[in-house]
Amino acid sequence: MFIKDKEKLDFALKFSLANKAKTYINQVKRINKLKELIELFKKYALKTKNPEIIDLCEFMKYSIERYNLWVSSQKTARIPKGIVYHIPSSNILLMPFYTWIPSFLSGNINLVRLSNSIQKKEIENLVRILDEVLGPDYQYSQIFFEDNSENLHSSIVSMQCNVRIIWGNNNTINEIKKNQQTNASLDIAFRTRFSAALIDCNYYLRKSLQDKERFTKLFLNDSLNLSFKACSSPHIIFFRGNKEEFATTKKDFFKLLSSNKIKDNFESGIISTENLLKTQKSIIDKKQNFVDELIFGRLFIEKSLDEFSRMNLKDLDHTNCIIRFESIKDFVNSWQKDIQTLTYLPTDNMEFLKKLKNELAFETPDRIVPIGNALKFDVVWDGINFFEVLTKQNISDV
Repeated sequence: MFIKDKEKLDFALKFSLANKAKTYINQVKRINKLKELIELFKKYALKTKNPEIIDLCEFMKYSIERYNLWVSSQKTARIPKGIVYHIPSSNILLMPFYTWIPSFLSGNINLVRLSNSIQKKEIENLVRILDEVLGPDYQYSQIFFEDNSENLHSSIVSMQCNVRIIWGNNNTINEIKKNQQTNASLDIAFRTRFSAALIDCNYYLRKSLQDKERFTKLFLNDSLNLSFKACSSPHIIFFRGNKEEFATTKKDFFKLLSSNKIKDNFESGIISTENLLKTQKSIIDKKQNFVDELIFGRLFIEKSLDEFSRMNLKDLDHTNCIIRFESIKDFVNSWQKDIQTLTYLPTDNMEFLKKLKNELAFETPDRIVPIGNALKFDVVWDGINFFEVLTKQNISDV
């Protein structure tokens, strides 16, 4: 249900709390309704020519598979936590649904706040389709709502929820926790993080032109689909190799990136304009005074491992880094723990990645996946399994 006013939100909350048994959707019905929703979302995506909704449908399908596997692995019964309040970030339009899906599968009542910074019409249309699938009996258990600048709705929901999930930068999270008190037994915050790609120069240079073009297309898929806005997009490229290998690889790689036609001219223009505005601001603010590469308006700056180890990762909001290394020891010693996803160019020496993972120990990225998979959302994020944290163990003799 899509809600805009406080009175309707108050009613929806009271109705859900007073009719928990009626609004609860059993496991089989939840899965069936999500399957039905996938088909309707696909039709809508084809009608509106929106590939992002197709990606969302793939995630729903994947989530059902993972949920079934998770349920079958449980030795004791688990029940929903209750009311889950989601505060998604504004950098990804469909993030409200990505955070909602695992919680819906887990059987919870869900309230999802929509950021004032996003275009809500698309969300409203999708919620209308969701209401058709849920029917009048269950609409009040799955609520997407707007809020005003005073956060009155958010404050009400924060006091009623059992779990609160916040997505956003550190300042946003701190502000919410300071000004919106909660009775939630679990308060989960997914803060700002950054990601990297790893390219083995020796391996890259031995590949055919066709393979290299495929690699650069996969890299751009990880980066441009959300214009480097996602925390899992590669903001750093680590090149492993000696100086000569690095110079040749870098020149070839960026030449292919510059000439890639992964986006049409109109969309490329929008992305480039957005990035150029950030680049311009960083130069005006004297955060940056030189450029090594400019790809779709995005700055790429070469840094040493030592410079990277002392770098404030917040600078990656407007800049990407190019870093060469040879020694795994130097690489590990310069590592920054706030790197969430490490994408890699599949090589014939996967032992290096295994060793790297062991050497980094508890600072290992939460995700190590092949290039091209950075933006794939998962039911485990930042090391947190949504099905685990959004349900609780039920011990009963009955």
